[in-house]
Amino acid sequence: MQDFRTRSSGRSTVEKFRQAYYSSALQGDSDDDGMKVELAEPWRRVVAFALNAVLMFVFALGVGFILGFVGRALGKNITDGWNNAVVGLVVMLVYAIGQTMMMVKTGQSLGKRIMRIRVISADGEPIGLLKGVLLREWVVFLVLQIVAALLPVVGALLALVLLAASIIMMFMDEEGRRSPQDWLANTLVIRA
Repeated sequence: MQDFRTRSSGRSTVEKFRQAYYSSALQGDSDDDGMKVELAEPWRRVVAFALNAVLMFVFALGVGFILGFVGRALGKNITDGWNNAVVGLVVMLVYAIGQTMMMVKTGQSLGKRIMRIRVISADGEPIGLLKGVLLREWVVFLVLQIVAALLPVVGALLALVLLAASIIMMFMDEEGRRSPQDWLANTLVIRA
């Protein structure tokens, strides 16, 4: 399978991807250059999403455990009250920055890397910061967070509806297996 982040000699990567995408390559065939393109199965995408959530929880739990251990060694309780809130926000921010850097560089988060899938632009170009992360991931997340902060019940229901719609759309759209985030950012998720 070709890495869409690099250019090769001859036809451009975009041209190769377009030819592969519009041919039967998405069903597992390959074009005359041997480039094989296969969309990621919806179940892989759902598992990758769940893995990202679990990994963030494990990361936060690990940092909390280490801080609690250090606090006990120093004879202070450094993880109480406001410290917990600040530590939690810092841990989530560090994790989010790490995931963002991975998505920009490779088109994969930790969960996507484990599930061997990658996000690319629909024209075959790398996704980059604006399209792949800010538009595809953060816009939806931030809007949901703002709504959840202002209206907790409505925000939680809206998040569940969006998650359900994303999963349903991936299973219904056989041609592109695209979620609302994919449509918004004009991206595809392929097997890596």
